[in-house]
Amino acid sequence: MLLGLSDTNLVRTQTTKRYQRQCDFLYLVSQIQRVVTDKFVHQKLKEGSKTHGGNQALVCTYSDVRLGSPGAELSLL
Repeated sequence: MLLGLSDTNLVRTQTTKRYQRQCDFLYLVSQIQRVVTDKFVHQKLKEGSKTHGGNQALVCTYSDVRLGSPGAELSLL
């Protein structure tokens, strides 16, 4: 995530959004078990569709969870 997207410092937020608009493609990365309920992801997808159209992708990952750690089991529905 770019620093400043949810920052309380307005200047940092504006700088980050200005930089983001210059990008050709937007990638959003989220943990797979939270992507459906993550309001931040939904908000950024909506904003990205306005600024980047179809040039965005949502990457759902589980790779940042260490095997053997509590809650590391993935249950597939």
